Amino acid sequence: MSSRSIVELNPGDELRETAGQVHEFGTLGVLADREFRYCRLGATAVTAGKVLQTAANVANHDDDLVVTAAAAGVTAVTVALGATAITADQYKDGYVYFHTSTGTGPGQMFKIGTHPAVASSGAFAVPFAGDQRLVTAVNATTTAGLMIAPHNKVIIAPTTHTGHCVGVTPFDVTADYYFWAQTKGVRNTLIQGTVTIGQEVMRSDGVAGAVEAADAAGTVENQILGTVTLIVNADADYGLIALKID
Repeated sequence: MSSRSIVELNPGDELRETAGQVHEFGTLGVLADREFRYCRLGATAVTAGKVLQTAANVANHDDDLVVTAAAAGVTAVTVALGATAITADQYKDGYVYFHTSTGTGPGQMFKIGTHPAVASSGAFAVPFAGDQRLVTAVNATTTAGLMIAPHNKVIIAPTTHTGHCVGVTPFDVTADYYFWAQTKGVRNTLIQGTVTIGQEVMRSDGVAGAVEAADAAGTVENQILGTVTLIVNADADYGLIALKID
């Protein structure tokens, strides 16, 4: 598997998918006029021109996991899982983060390496990827959370925000396959409602996988995804959006 963080794509590379992983999640793929991120789709196929978001968090893994005290310099920290098992490498290339301000070492975050399956309510010895080591010791009052790699098991963006948007499908993608999701440059994208040239768009709160006109209502779906470009198409059609997704 390639460990390069940037890959120069040839035209057509962005329209291919594979059953096996070729690059690290989140690898930047570049064409002259467009950018992409390397992703793996979740368990449901998604057609072209749909907005994607991160996998939703697992409630028993994402917050308030009890940590076993550990000294600075260790390369793994053990957390007590809630009542949901994890599969082998479910969190590989994702993150473990420490957050309780009453404990020691909050604010730290580490990329997770390869790991075995762990039973529900089990002790998960979270391995740090590469040469990472715990910088500040953590104690028994520190709590942790686990986050799946942002570009692993991505899903069509639901109308309720359960994660941040990561790109748009450039073709019909097969469930569980690896592919390049477009993040910058012009992309034909599903439209919901009325949009105008030059208008910014955000995730739709009415149609999964669509964009709608941005507003300032303070709603949770207002991550700005791009700008309507040269052509305006009607509700439920696909229109050209100059994407700017980070």
